[in-house]
Amino acid sequence: MATGEQITGVLLCRAGGRRLAFPALQVAAVEAWQEGEALPHARHPFPEHAARGRVLISLTGDGVVVDAIEVFQEAVPLLPAPPLLLRGVGGSLQGFATILQELWPVLRLAEFSQYLSMLEGELA
Repeated sequence: MATGEQITGVLLCRAGGRRLAFPALQVAAVEAWQEGEALPHARHPFPEHAARGRVLISLTGDGVVVDAIEVFQEAVPLLPAPPLLLRGVGGSLQGFATILQELWPVLRLAEFSQYLSMLEGELA
């Protein structure tokens, strides 16, 4: 990833007490989610139960459930992820951004959905 890369339009999401960010260009739709729908929840990797929230649908049709969403429209620098972390969430980590004085992991939506689905399959 080149130094100086900018990202504009980010969906800032919460899942439990965790922060996740997704580039807005990767999101085709945001829909309501009700418990019981078979979609991967961003809380799944943590010992927390799914909660009512919103579904982010990627351009490929993959989805991830999050608790809350906020849109951040300004351009911010996209900081590269250390090589050690690049495989940690199924290859979905794109980098990091400092937004509203907090560090946010920026994830690729489709890859993160597939990673969560794989985790659920392993635990089933």
